[in-house]
Amino acid sequence: MAETLLQETLRLIAESELSSPQIEKGTGLKTRWLNRLIAGDYSDPGVNKIEKLNAWLRRQSGKAA
Repeated sequence: MAETLLQETLRLIAESELSSPQIEKGTGLKTRWLNRLIAGDYSDPGVNKIEKLNAWLRRQSGKAA
């Protein structure tokens, strides 16, 4: 079964060495929201935020390659 966008985004966060403040600076998403997302506090986080976060994380992982 393929990963959902949310699952992929959480995986990218886990695989990165980026801190929440670094992600906040790059995406404009608040550290508190990111920490709650990582903790699993959102059963259905907003798709716009997840898409923004996912796209940014993909760009970051491409820079490391």
